[in-house]
Amino acid sequence: MYDAKGLAEHVLAALAVPCGTGEAGALSGFEPDCHGTLVTESGAILAEFSEVAATLRESFSITTPVFATVVSLDTVRATNATPLRYQALP
Repeated sequence: MYDAKGLAEHVLAALAVPCGTGEAGALSGFEPDCHGTLVTESGAILAEFSEVAATLRESFSITTPVFATVVSLDTVRATNATPLRYQALP
């Protein structure tokens, strides 16, 4: 789960969107006991991450745990007042 959270934090950092850790998310399809969020200062959910629910995995015959991150680009766009800065690749 921490890898999924780290990927979400990395995406938001690359988009220059500050975030903090929030409470449980609003999306279904995740295991409720490890469902986390990244939020804005005002509490708007920027990203949700968790283990994909066992019932959903079973419907696709997936037996191993799967972790996922969902980033709300609409919320990111509404939050991001800082223009993106690009840097040359090394």
